[in-house]
Amino acid sequence: MEGIRNVLLDIEGTICPISFVKDTLFPYALKALPTVLAKQWDDPAFRPYREAFPPEHSTSPSVLQAHVEDLTKRDVKVAYLKNLQGYLWEEGYRSGAYSTPLFPDVAPQLKQWKEEGVQLAIYSSGSVFAQKLLFQHVSTGEAAVGVKRAAAQAVDERSGPEVANKSRRIASGEEGESALKTGNIDETPNELAETHQLAETEDMRHLMTADGWFDTTNAGLKTEASSYSKIVETLKWQPARTLFLTDNVKEYDAAVSGGLQAILLDRPGNASVSAADLARMEVVQSLYDIDLVASRGSGVATAAELSKTLQDTAAGVLPAELDGVH
Repeated sequence: MEGIRNVLLDIEGTICPISFVKDTLFPYALKALPTVLAKQWDDPAFRPYREAFPPEHSTSPSVLQAHVEDLTKRDVKVAYLKNLQGYLWEEGYRSGAYSTPLFPDVAPQLKQWKEEGVQLAIYSSGSVFAQKLLFQHVSTGEAAVGVKRAAAQAVDERSGPEVANKSRRIASGEEGESALKTGNIDETPNELAETHQLAETEDMRHLMTADGWFDTTNAGLKTEASSYSKIVETLKWQPARTLFLTDNVKEYDAAVSGGLQAILLDRPGNASVSAADLARMEVVQSLYDIDLVASRGSGVATAAELSKTLQDTAAGVLPAELDGVH
């Protein structure tokens, strides 16, 4: 991997446990929806969300409720559902019913990349509004530590006794991490998500570059190469210097077809990947496994590189050092 200056990030299964979305956010939206439909059906603030649904599925509150439940059960990634979910999730975040449990490597690594001048952006099937909510309410207290423990447990199962003992020492605070207030190593990210209201939160939206939020509405489907081309064109990023991180094989392939570089994240709870795909793809288990500093090279340009830079500049193309800066 060479010359990476920009990182485009998926969310679910890449930087955040799938269980948080499927077992916390989805159920919360379904539980909140009947009250919203009963009280806000004709409210001007809610009407755009209702009217975005196909007419046959928005004739009454009960019909819309049934359609939302069906789409959620099948995890259909359609824009009008994702926009409604974001609307419903806002109250849960605001009230402290839950907060976002990023994987333990994510916040430190994103902050380091940001400090090193790497440009960051998000591309998720969830609405841009929902993406910003997720990053506005990131768990930094006990819930975040709990996700670390659950991730450590998954490593235990893969790596054997020696790694297992080390991961438990990290999780328990014996190697410099925050001490835990509970002692059950078998908790899952989903179970821990139920106690997010106890966690302190941090707003991390500032880590993303300006206008660096993309969904299927403003970029297109994540399995189409043209979507990635549109994103890098919008941000004025060079495709070859842009790295896309995802947990989805089809998205990985689409990004590569669009000229980007890609890495597949193999996280606890993610769908299994075939041996054939693992063999042909670059796969990591943590953002810590990705060395972008080395990928940017020594900074010493060759004569050919200098010549190309001058030609590009004359043609109105920004050099790599300024790529994405605006």
